[in-house]
Amino acid sequence: MAQKFGTTKLGRERRVRRWRKQRMMVKTTKSRRKRHNVLMKKRMKSKVMQKRRRKLQKRRMEKRMSYKVMLKRKVMHLRNRKRVMMARKAIERYNYDSKYRFLHDQISSLFAELLDADLEYLISGQITKISLASKWCPSLDSSYDRSTLICESVVRRLFQYDSCPEYRGDDESHYVYEVRDRLRKEYLVPLRRALELPEIYVCANKWDKLQYDRITPTAMETYKRLFYKHDRESINPEFVNIEGNDLGSKINFLRSLPMCERSKSVQLFDKILKTAKGLKLSKENMIERVFVYDFWGFCNNYFDWEKEPEAMREKYERNGYAMPDIVCWDISDESEASFKIFLEGDGVFGEMAVLESKICSEDYLKLVVYD
Repeated sequence: MAQKFGTTKLGRERRVRRWRKQRMMVKTTKSRRKRHNVLMKKRMKSKVMQKRRRKLQKRRMEKRMSYKVMLKRKVMHLRNRKRVMMARKAIERYNYDSKYRFLHDQISSLFAELLDADLEYLISGQITKISLASKWCPSLDSSYDRSTLICESVVRRLFQYDSCPEYRGDDESHYVYEVRDRLRKEYLVPLRRALELPEIYVCANKWDKLQYDRITPTAMETYKRLFYKHDRESINPEFVNIEGNDLGSKINFLRSLPMCERSKSVQLFDKILKTAKGLKLSKENMIERVFVYDFWGFCNNYFDWEKEPEAMREKYERNGYAMPDIVCWDISDESEASFKIFLEGDGVFGEMAVLESKICSEDYLKLVVYD
């Protein structure tokens, strides 16, 4: 009967030799890989491989840069094409639309006259007489200028081709380019700097030098969150004794104070509480109501209405006081009659009070009812 393979002595020897051979092959493969890795590391460190690596990196960078340059050129081409189309459309409308041409000429003439007069006021030192023409005149290459070409019309009136002998020998396109640059340097920049426009300080990131009385209500409504974000921490409220014997002197005194149009609510109420504790005021003598007169729309940002009032009320109660009432009044759209009713009614008035004051005014007393 035949025996199984491997059970005899000869079979066991064959199996052992086969196993040793396979093991040697595995060891040889691992050693070869190690030698190969060591050799490759040496080659990478050699100068030849370093040069090859630099060339390869340079080629890759050139490909990336070429793609970026091509993309940038494509964007510039599309942008220039859009500008040309806008200019062509503006010229066609100016040539074929008589009403538009009349309006365009009137506006450009008005800008030219005002800018010329403002420059004379600036040279003579009469800054208070300078108008806002430089503020509202479109900047060069702005979207409004590209769509209407209004700046070109203004400079053609300020620097007429016949009255400027230095441009007579130049091409018309070169003449327009030169006078456009003169409009910016000689008119817009110095006049806007003299007016201390807020845009100058915003672009320079000088938020503490912003003149809020020079900002229009429309611009304030648009950028009030930006102003409040960058300039809210610069307000440190203080109590001031108002000096003056009559209303006019008191108003002039208030105008002379270096105060801002709005303050931080938490700092204001902390100041009230600190002053009351320092003077040891009783509950009866504590401030009952705080009026916030708002012209720029800061009432919405005056408080974090979900957290700050409640936290401040608890702080006042811990010190034995009642938190003053807060009255935020947006006076941007109010009339003189509303202030009169407010003062006569001890700070409280309603719809009927406004109606009665209007009916009892001098204008209505002249009317007669015929039955």
